[in-house]
Amino acid sequence: MPICEKSKLLDDARRGAPEMIEKFKERQRLLFEKKLEILRSKQEKKALMDAKQYTQKVRLTAKLQDVGGVWTCPGDIEHFKTSQGRVTLKEAIITQLQFRKTVLGSKGPREKFQQSLKGNPYSLSQLEQNLLDIIEINKENESLENADNSNSLSYFSEEQVQENIKEAKLKLSQKLREGRNKILINQQSSRLPELVERPETLVGKTIIHKFKEVGSNEITWYTGEVLSIHKANGRLTKYNVRYEDEELNRFPLLTDMEKGDLIIKD
Repeated sequence: MPICEKSKLLDDARRGAPEMIEKFKERQRLLFEKKLEILRSKQEKKALMDAKQYTQKVRLTAKLQDVGGVWTCPGDIEHFKTSQGRVTLKEAIITQLQFRKTVLGSKGPREKFQQSLKGNPYSLSQLEQNLLDIIEINKENESLENADNSNSLSYFSEEQVQENIKEAKLKLSQKLREGRNKILINQQSSRLPELVERPETLVGKTIIHKFKEVGSNEITWYTGEVLSIHKANGRLTKYNVRYEDEELNRFPLLTDMEKGDLIIKD
């Protein structure tokens, strides 16, 4: 090949290289965003499902207080029949079955936990028998603190009921907050490639940063302000951060954001 032709080909290749590199980066970015979108959708659905299930558990726990707690033997059913309550026997049995299925995870055929079979509602006697069957199936596997030797129900005081409901609502609130944070994290994950490319754009932002307390599994979210870059290094860039009037701290915020431990507030 003549030298002039070879030189021309090399020059053309050099001129076209930046464009090819940019196209490659763009394809990589689009693939990354597509994967993030799929993951984000799955995680949002899971967070909403978890919140819905937890809400149902709290509701059933509150309803259980009206029927004296979990029934663990036939005597509990007979005791309820003779008591004067604001809940009917049918409602109480349905609550017991739903609580066992949703909260306790009691074992047994699926149809035993249902209110009907093939579109035909169970009679009261059928519902009662279903509950007796579930109690019998699970009696060896369940250890319930409120069951005593007399096989009688342990009724809670009104103060204890309200305390239990308050505690359950607090746990639900925490669960829902975690769910909302997960959704925000997923929504912001698409910003990560831009921040890795330009780490300085995070400076001046207010963040919410997740930490695990030392010596426990308790999770706490702290609000902080990103003051400056301590050491620039792409994804591993360390930032100077101040949390709620504390001393200056240094963290690789982008790696924490990638792990889902950081939310940008503004």
